[in-house]
Order: sequence, then structure tokens, then C-alpha cells
Amino acid sequence: MSEFIFTEIDGSVLEGGGQILRTAISLSAILGIPVRVTNIRAKRSKPGLAAQHLIGIKLVADMCGAKLRGDNIGSTEIQFIPGKRIKRGHYVADTRTAGSISLLMQIALPCALLADGPVTLDLKGGTNADMAPQIDKIYGWSFVAGTLPMRLANQMSEGFKEKISDLHPRTDITVLKEDINLAPNNCSGIITVCETSSGCRLGADALGRRGADPLDVGRAAAQALRHDILSGGCLDTHLQDQVIIYMALAEGRSSMRVGDITLHTKTAIYIAELIANVRFEVVEDGSQNIIQCNGLRVYNRHHPNLVEQLPNR
Repeated sequence: MSEFIFTEIDGSVLEGGGQILRTAISLSAILGIPVRVTNIRAKRSKPGLAAQHLIGIKLVADMCGAKLRGDNIGSTEIQFIPGKRIKRGHYVADTRTAGSISLLMQIALPCALLADGPVTLDLKGGTNADMAPQIDKIYGWSFVAGTLPMRLANQMSEGFKEKISDLHPRTDITVLKEDINLAPNNCSGIITVCETSSGCRLGADALGRRGADPLDVGRAAAQALRHDILSGGCLDTHLQDQVIIYMALAEGRSSMRVGDITLHTKTAIYIAELIANVRFEVVEDGSQNIIQCNGLRVYNRHHPNLVEQLPNR
């Protein structure tokens, strides 16, 4: 693979975790730019590729016909040489662990949008994993699964309502027990959404743990949502970094208003600027920040209706 010119990426910079891989591999596949990522997840307790990262990379490699080197669990360096196009088709990815399928979606969805035809993703793994986006982010519900009692879900709901009541006294949280045939393992959590008067949706969640007070689990979700509501941003803390890749690829100037800029967002910006050669600007506006970018105007040339609507340049 030495005949290729790689964009070199240090996987230990800023957030130093999987966000670097997901953003870099997606942009590499979309823009046709070979990348070499070193020091993978150097800031994690177990550095190197974990199962969910490797499965995500192989999924995108399959979609675009990429060549890989260093694609094994524990590897701290990987080379990704994308193929000429992202292909239509049905793709299956199974983390074979509780690894989050929403993180698989994060790496694959931008590529699927630019494929040469319809793409179906069959993703297997965890739907509600800690430190990952929740698959049910648009819902407000408290749940238990497996053999856990319903009282845990009720207590999480109570804890949430108690903590959020001064901001919004009428909160509707659906309490439920998952079908044991669909979710046989013990798990509990609460996922909540606030819709603002301007139509923005802010989400927060918390998962139960062995020994944790379910009231405190609910309060933790409420505290996270309170933080995002009071920040006045248009996106919640855990969504802002996921929008960066779309801002880099979009046509024209994109802007989003956020509260504090997270380390994950700074990392996504760094990788997008490095690979896509775009520039992001952060403008302070009181206690808020406005993130702006002039995108590359990357669009799906295989979508006839879209191509007809786009102006010639």
C-alpha cells in the first residue's frame, strides 16, 4: 500500500477515541481520500481497535470496496484506501457484543446517503449502550428489560420529574417493560426529549447500573437535559459532534448554535478540516457559540431528481 499518498491522522489528539475513526473513515470513503490513522484510541484504558470500531470500519470498507491494513482487534494503526464509489446493496454488520448500533449508523449513514442506489443496513448489537447515542432518542420513556421489576422504571421516572419540575412541571414519561423475547437481558434506563418552542429537540438519557439508586438515574437524565435547555443551544451536548460531517459536506454555509463546545465536537471539526479541507469558524455569542462552515457541496450524483434540481457551477 506504499504507492498511495495517505492523509496522516494522529488518533491520540483531542478526544483521542472512536470519534476520530468514525469521522475519518466516513470522509475517506465519501471523498476518495486514503487515510492512515495511528495511535488509535490512545487515551482509552484499552487502546487500539475494539470490536465495534472494527466492525464499523469493515462495514464502510464493504460499502465502498476499500482496501484495509491493520484491521484487527487491538490494532493501533489502520490504513483505509477507499474504492471509486459507494455501492448500493444490503449490508450486514454484527458487533457480536453490546457495542452500540447507533455508532455503526454514525459511521455508515453519511456513506449510505451518497451511494449509487438504495442501501439497506442490517445492524446487530446494542440499542441502548452507555457513552453512545440512544437509538430511541425521539421518545420519552423509562424502561426495564429481562427480569428487572417495573418499580425501577417507575422510580427512574419519578427521579426525572422531581429534578426537572421547576423547568417543566408537566412531564410525560412512558413507563414500560420490554418484551422478554426481544430484550432477554437485564437492562434499565430512561430516555427523554425536550422540544423547544422553535422546534429544536434536545435529548438526554441515563442507564441503570447494578447498585445504582433508580431515583438517581432519573435525576442524572434530568440534570443532563437541564444543562442543554439552559444553554440555549439548538442541539444537545451529544448530538452537536455528529452534525459536523454533514456541515462539511453540505452546500453553502451551515450554522448551528450550541452551548459549550464538547471535546468530541472539537475532534470532529479537526478531522473534517484535515481530510475535507474545509474551515470551521466558531463565533462566541455571550454564553453560547455559533459553529459555521462553508461546505463542499457534495451530493448524490446518482439521484436523478436531485441532479436535475441542482444549478450548474
